[in-house]
Amino acid sequence: MNDSPTTILDIDLTRQDIQAVSGADAIAAFFARLAYNTDARATQTAGNLGITADSTVRPIKKIELIADQEGLLQVYLFELQSVTVAHTRALARAFRNRAGNYLLILTSDYDRLDFVLLEKYLPVDGADGSSFGQRQVGIRPRILTIERLKPGPVHLRVLRRLTWTESDPFGQYDKLLSAYALADWSEDYFNNRALFSDYYLKERLPGFPIWTDDPKPSFLRLRELYQRAASRFAGKERKNLSQVLIEPVLRVLGFEARPGKSSQLASADPHYRLYSAEKTDANLALCQVYPWDRSLDGKDDRRDKETSEENPGAVVVSLLEKGESSWVVVTNGRLWRLYAKRTHARATNYYEIDLEEVLSQSGPHAPEISESFRYFRLLFRSQAFDLAEIEREGKKQSLSLLDQLLLYSEDYAKELGQRLKERVFEDIFPHLAAGFITFIRQRDGAHVEISQETLNALEGFGRVCDKFVGKLLTPPPDFPKTPPIGR
Repeated sequence: MNDSPTTILDIDLTRQDIQAVSGADAIAAFFARLAYNTDARATQTAGNLGITADSTVRPIKKIELIADQEGLLQVYLFELQSVTVAHTRALARAFRNRAGNYLLILTSDYDRLDFVLLEKYLPVDGADGSSFGQRQVGIRPRILTIERLKPGPVHLRVLRRLTWTESDPFGQYDKLLSAYALADWSEDYFNNRALFSDYYLKERLPGFPIWTDDPKPSFLRLRELYQRAASRFAGKERKNLSQVLIEPVLRVLGFEARPGKSSQLASADPHYRLYSAEKTDANLALCQVYPWDRSLDGKDDRRDKETSEENPGAVVVSLLEKGESSWVVVTNGRLWRLYAKRTHARATNYYEIDLEEVLSQSGPHAPEISESFRYFRLLFRSQAFDLAEIEREGKKQSLSLLDQLLLYSEDYAKELGQRLKERVFEDIFPHLAAGFITFIRQRDGAHVEISQETLNALEGFGRVCDKFVGKLLTPPPDFPKTPPIGR
């Protein structure tokens, strides 16, 4: 396996590549193409893997070890009589106490493929009824289900990120976890991690007049800038990426990018302050630039020699707390992210576009270039940050397009929450209350008088339901409830 950062890149996948995965040999060839070590491919038995429960063994038709990375990350193919939730969970439990990390491919006929990443974690103290010293490892199957003949853009985006690009099995496993997280919240044309409402982006934004603006001139210019970008910038210093790629991209987007910190030691200072190229009096946003394809979710000592210990999300929080701007753009050349001050979790709520993928003629968006590119251009160009006077809630307000999307998303969430609460209390709670009363009459007699105390208890139950529904609608705190096991 070649560890050179200039050659280890995520491979481009097409729908035809996935449609061709129609058997065990094709699965092995697929992972070999993704740069996994398939030399140790071998047929296995349930007994060899310590799978002994009859209910787990019975559905298994065939097991193959597809790839083995030093025994620390292994890929197994399971051909089953049928792929069910129960069978998947049973197989996951069978691997719980085995050392190493595992990716399973489950199928019954190769028309449907379940790529199952097994994630081990330690329960929160007391969650399993045990003390700290007695906590048992838990395991959860992270499932990506693909209809082989009909893979979608999200499937291709996630599978592409399974490419082996890291220096060791631990780093690669972390990358797989990130890919599966992406699968949880990615949409066909963008990755929106709870910053905006998907509904507004997909249903309302195309109705804005600016949606019909011609994106072709900027698309052609950016596609020219991104020609062979991965091979040109992988392994290069951030300064090179900034000058040769990022600054020209920002100019195409209508920004004047004024340099911020002169060295990496100047903390809490952005790499750039972004102004409108036409109106230079207002700071529209801040911009952070990292080396090509560097992790934007934590430390990265493989691709970033200058700021390997830096967590981009933490830097974003620091920049937003200064109050200099309400928006921060973060990019590693390939990914472009948008963060906002007005959001619940500033470090982890963001809108993301894989610009390299969008501009690639061979990528999953190739048949719909204009549609996918619009989602990048409209939200990242300087005009999206410009303030304009609009009518909102009976008052004139100065809001940018991004501000409007954020506020409309909040309004939609509140409206959705109110409708849910109304549904609970108008349609569901009366049935629950009637059920309680029916139970009381069956137990105590059809003509028994329902006491005021009992009615008060039912009313109290309604208030509990109210609080419970409200809690469901409140975003969770920004910390993992079941911490993954460290390396």
